[in-house]
Amino acid sequence: MTQVELHILRKGHSPRRLILMPGVVQVGRADDNDVVLADVGVSRRHARIEVAATTVVVEDLGSGNGMAFLGRPVTRQVLGHGDEVVIEPFTLRVELRTESANPAEVTDGRDETVPLQSAPPAANLMVTTAHKMPVREFPLPFSGSVSLGRSDRCVVVLPEPASSRVHAEIFCDVGVATLRDNGSSNGTFVNGRRVRERRLEDGDRIRIGTVELRYVVAPLTEGTESFAEALVSAPGRALPPPPRPPAAAPPPGVPAPPALPFPPARVTTSIPDPEPPPQFRPPRDAVEIDVNPARARSGKRLSGGTRRGTGFFARPINQISAGLLAITLLMLGGKAASDLLASFMKPDPVAATAPPSAVAAAAPSAGPPALSTSITTSAPADRTATDPLMAEGMQHFAAGQYFEAAGAFYRVLQLDAAHADARRMGFLACEFITLTEVRTSLVSRTTSDSARAEAKLRALDAVAKAGAGELTVVEARPLLEEAIALSPEDPDLLTARASLDARQSAVSRAVTAGKAAAQAKEVGGRLTSARADLDKGAYGKAVKGFEAVMTADPNRSSPEYYQAEEGMRTAKDRMKAESKPAWSDATAAVKAGDWLTARKRLNEVVRIDPYNEAAVSRLAEARRHLKEDASELYKEARTLEGLGQNDKAVSLYHKVQLYVDDESDPLSQKARTRTDALLR
Repeated sequence: MTQVELHILRKGHSPRRLILMPGVVQVGRADDNDVVLADVGVSRRHARIEVAATTVVVEDLGSGNGMAFLGRPVTRQVLGHGDEVVIEPFTLRVELRTESANPAEVTDGRDETVPLQSAPPAANLMVTTAHKMPVREFPLPFSGSVSLGRSDRCVVVLPEPASSRVHAEIFCDVGVATLRDNGSSNGTFVNGRRVRERRLEDGDRIRIGTVELRYVVAPLTEGTESFAEALVSAPGRALPPPPRPPAAAPPPGVPAPPALPFPPARVTTSIPDPEPPPQFRPPRDAVEIDVNPARARSGKRLSGGTRRGTGFFARPINQISAGLLAITLLMLGGKAASDLLASFMKPDPVAATAPPSAVAAAAPSAGPPALSTSITTSAPADRTATDPLMAEGMQHFAAGQYFEAAGAFYRVLQLDAAHADARRMGFLACEFITLTEVRTSLVSRTTSDSARAEAKLRALDAVAKAGAGELTVVEARPLLEEAIALSPEDPDLLTARASLDARQSAVSRAVTAGKAAAQAKEVGGRLTSARADLDKGAYGKAVKGFEAVMTADPNRSSPEYYQAEEGMRTAKDRMKAESKPAWSDATAAVKAGDWLTARKRLNEVVRIDPYNEAAVSRLAEARRHLKEDASELYKEARTLEGLGQNDKAVSLYHKVQLYVDDESDPLSQKARTRTDALLR
């Protein structure tokens, strides 16, 4: 069996090592990539790595700086053992490892040869909920520390925006692991509770943002005991961790429980466990289920997992039969049949609530489980955390993406186990997944060879026409997927799919390039128009044009941005220079208390330079003073009007309208009304 390792090298940084699983791995600067290369020289979507059983292919995705192989730029390259691809400033080296059938040997100093087995790590971090993480298992050292965070310098790199650069650390000391939060903004949670520092126990769930990891103590593997014994007499060797203390003896009169071939599962709750939803009920042999939609679709299991139980539904033929029974009942009996089927498949409450030790004692011959499941409960989560996940799940469900929908609803149940809508929709999503898989299996099994060949010819012809431009990729895709559903292992169809994907990527890159060119042309036109307004003396219009150019490039990645910035600075300097005489006159009028002259000159300043905040503030002050004077003049005019001195009153009313330069102002309207009445 070949294992593909990716070594990420960068000068001045410690190397990173990733194990790549078969499939497509995205590489880039963005946090949602599978492999995050945090540097400004790397594009957000820089490249992709296609990992097959025996080949590794790296392809550039139209990045800005490209990639190089053996000193020359390449767009697509097949890599072998030891080959390196340079994505400045990173070097990616591929190593193909083959498991050795004959382990090395060591001697214990007593003329005995013992097979050398690698000493197991103190514990592992198993990724249970996370997208875009190619590595699903991280071994912890027996002594030392492991960092977790968004930075590529961390041992466990989390592609999670809610994670800090170095979010937390796990300190291991003689097999004892302690989790410590590094003062992160969004916090670190263990079993649903926020912690600053906590000693980890087997089965603890660590959550950082939407990424969840499980701390699992690694059991001793076969041969480790003899290897440890062989090192007893070796000087300078550290002994393995001491065995666990024996269990307390039972009280008198109580028979001792039978010896189990494996330690019972650890239960970390102190309150009764609620009955789990039907679609998420763990099997009795307690394996960790990976709900990543991409991995679920490809059929990959979590590292260290085992096969499901040996019950009725463990055999594929029985699963298909149950699916056919469900379809028949749903068609014939409607809701009554659906309720009957639901009651038939409802988990046994006694078995669901029984402690793990009781289950193990009831079936001692079942063998040790691969992983012990830790059952934890927490208080209901805030709706602000679950509502976005519910909305995401409903969108996937409406689009027919049932794997993704089930994953979203499962994450809601992890935050709030009592969420009724998430439980109901998760059950429906699992039902749709089952029906879809049953239908696909039946169609694949019942289709004749001639029909498969005919579907293959149609698909290949559609792909060829898409390559010639006679069909679009969207039109050719359904025919190809239909043929692959009938013949999933056909190499010609898989090659055609890769070709169609490459053409779709090329079309997407061409569309993106076209949009970028059109945007650059539009930005260039705006820049030219703004420069023309600057030359004409229309400084306010020029500033608005330069602002539009700068807004179109928020990342400041084009030379037009800096040219617009310089043009805006020039326009503001010219406005300030032209408005300087009016500003000097206005300042002198304010000192003399001539607010009427000050308002006039300040209006000129604001008209020339609308960005002069001091002039705008001083103009508002002048208007306020004139409004107060106009109010006093209006009162005096009313008094003169009552004394019969109408000429003086009319003169004051005119002055009121002059002081209040806004015709819609109530005081100005009243002065005009009184003037008209007296003149009549």
